[in-house]
Amino acid sequence: MTKKKEPFQPRVEGKVGMYVCGVTPYDFSHVGHARAYVAFDVLYRFKLLPYIKHTISVPVPAEEQNLVDMHHSAFLKYMSDDLKTTDVLDGFMDLLKAINSNLNDLKKLQQKLEQQKKKQQQQKKQQQKQQPPQKKPEDHIQALIALEKETKNKLSILGLMPQSSLAEVLKQLKDKALKRAGLTEEQLEEQIQQRTAARKNKQFEVSDGIRKHLATLGIALMDEPTGTVWRPCEPERS
Repeated sequence: MTKKKEPFQPRVEGKVGMYVCGVTPYDFSHVGHARAYVAFDVLYRFKLLPYIKHTISVPVPAEEQNLVDMHHSAFLKYMSDDLKTTDVLDGFMDLLKAINSNLNDLKKLQQKLEQQKKKQQQQKKQQQKQQPPQKKPEDHIQALIALEKETKNKLSILGLMPQSSLAEVLKQLKDKALKRAGLTEEQLEEQIQQRTAARKNKQFEVSDGIRKHLATLGIALMDEPTGTVWRPCEPERS
């Protein structure tokens, strides 16, 4: 050991192996004993999922590109400093805020562009001269693409990115909730229709009773403009 930083050179060119030594516990095992395996597992995934800058036809706006670069640098810094995953997870807040901000700005911009189409061409030219340069819709879209890739890339390295789509995960959760409640999807739908009919007839005690009963089984009903939907929840105490 030279006690200084040196370029890493594997014994076999292009190949790196890891030997993970197990813990030697002197008492009951606890969650801290998993740290060795988790640390090397993260390093292994990091090797499989390198950071890649994607080339796109429309450049990512400077503000978002700077945010992505800063997040990537901070990610490498904290992961290199004894795998400080708590600091890594804190860094995702800026990415998520930027995603929400771009989504809101994009929506507002699209509405504004629709309104501008209704005005005369001369009025639009005068407004553009008076207002500072603004992002175009494609700028927001490319910003969202870059932010999404950075977020998914780092969450995958940390093992926090689900292999299944959100829709598949939700279906699995619903199937488990129905099995726990001892109901089929048809039986649940029948109870939802009975509750809808009771509400329509202003039989609110009946409708509330159905909702509360399903809540004790771990099924939460939500009334939306398009109808009543349900989601899994923690069973309520009756």
